[in-house]
Amino acid sequence: MSTIDFQTKYETTKNESIHIHQRCNVLAMMRFLLFSLMIIFLLLGYFWINGCYVLSGISLVLFVIIVKKHSDYKKQDIYIQALLQTYFKHLQRQKDEWKDF
Repeated sequence: MSTIDFQTKYETTKNESIHIHQRCNVLAMMRFLLFSLMIIFLLLGYFWINGCYVLSGISLVLFVIIVKKHSDYKKQDIYIQALLQTYFKHLQRQKDEWKDF
């Protein structure tokens, strides 16, 4: 493959990495908010209306789903970061700018 091919692959992978990283941050914020909401619903159910326990259960299910999605995106983010490093090292080798293995 030529240098141009790897340069374009590096750029597209870098853009994908930015997108996945942003999505990972959004999911992390949603995890925090859902956990806080679940605690609030539990306290409201204990002190005020028992119907809030149902909302707390729904929040728990959503929290588990978000945690699973977040872990999938985190694994994908780690994979793409490693791929970016590989492409970057390859570009350095092709341009004769590398000094170590």
